[in-house]
Amino acid sequence: MWSRIALRRARRAVVEAQSLFADARWDAAGTLFEDARKRLDRRVGTHPEVAELAARADLGLGRIHLTQGRFPQALAAFRMAQSLWPQGWEAWYWAGCALGHQQAYAEAEASFTAALQRQPGSGPARIQRAYARFRWGDDAGALVDLLAAERQGYLGEEARALLAALRLRRGEWSAAETPLRGLKGAAGTDRYAVLTGSMLAYALERQGRYAEAMATYEALIRQGLGQDPILYHHGLCAYRLGRYADAIRSWTDLHGRVPGGDRLEPLIGSAYRARALQLANGGDFAAVSECLDAAEVFAPAGAVLPELYLHAAARALTRGDRSGRDEARRYLTTVQSAAGDDRRPARYLALLDALDGAPERAVARLRRILSDEPEDRAARLAYA
Repeated sequence: MWSRIALRRARRAVVEAQSLFADARWDAAGTLFEDARKRLDRRVGTHPEVAELAARADLGLGRIHLTQGRFPQALAAFRMAQSLWPQGWEAWYWAGCALGHQQAYAEAEASFTAALQRQPGSGPARIQRAYARFRWGDDAGALVDLLAAERQGYLGEEARALLAALRLRRGEWSAAETPLRGLKGAAGTDRYAVLTGSMLAYALERQGRYAEAMATYEALIRQGLGQDPILYHHGLCAYRLGRYADAIRSWTDLHGRVPGGDRLEPLIGSAYRARALQLANGGDFAAVSECLDAAEVFAPAGAVLPELYLHAAARALTRGDRSGRDEARRYLTTVQSAAGDDRRPARYLALLDALDGAPERAVARLRRILSDEPEDRAARLAYA
């Protein structure tokens, strides 16, 4: 029988190696684990504790491989630990981690399940199984694991973010908001901050809490984190809140930098139209003119636009000079093509022709109007 002294030495070597590993002294820890493993290799079966000690040495070697990105070597060490000490849960847990790093998610899920069978209360194993299930498409299983881990108090920041993502996928907007509140990452400036911050804003947006959602999107944009989806949804919230200038700014920025930005043009056009209406209702027709000029490139559709162009033309005419008449003519010519059955732009152009000393052109316009609509009294009076 192997001496108790030799067993104590092997145990001490494993404990010391574990301490070195905890201090991130990988090389020194690896040397001690390998030394202990050699001492124990030929003694497996001679004492009940030998197999467990050898398994712990293999676990240590596997974790060193894992931290240094040598995933196949790590998995081999964990498999050896499983064969030596099958009732221990850690070898199954760490094998699942190695499999996950190799994108073998179904096998990883099975390994984490084996770990939980041996240690049902392991929160880390439950969380890692949730990640594995999520990766290979089992959202329902992942949600079950995360909720169980939450009840155990094991839910860390990243796990809470995953729980929120699963809630969002299921359309559970309020439930998604809860785990996102208070995440440290949501106040940061890295990719994780973009992810968690935008998820929180989206959860608020889908609940109809547009002001809160917009404030969250704006906080990300101010930090230089205005990624494409953030700008898009910021514009949507701004539009719904009647902050059309903000919507125009976000969508125009996005339009200029993404492939297929022309799909945004109807949105931008609608925002310009709504903004022009706001300005017209406030009596700021000079600003309406600027807004409509900017909107032309996006060709916004809608019956309200002819009215706004007519307002802008009237505003230009109040200047009483040739430049004002030229500006009014540009507005009227632009709106005439979109006016449909509205004959006012043509009548006003005829009056401009008369003011500019071209009565023949004015008469020709009015004749065309009267040929289409003989009962147009305003056109007949102008013609007379």
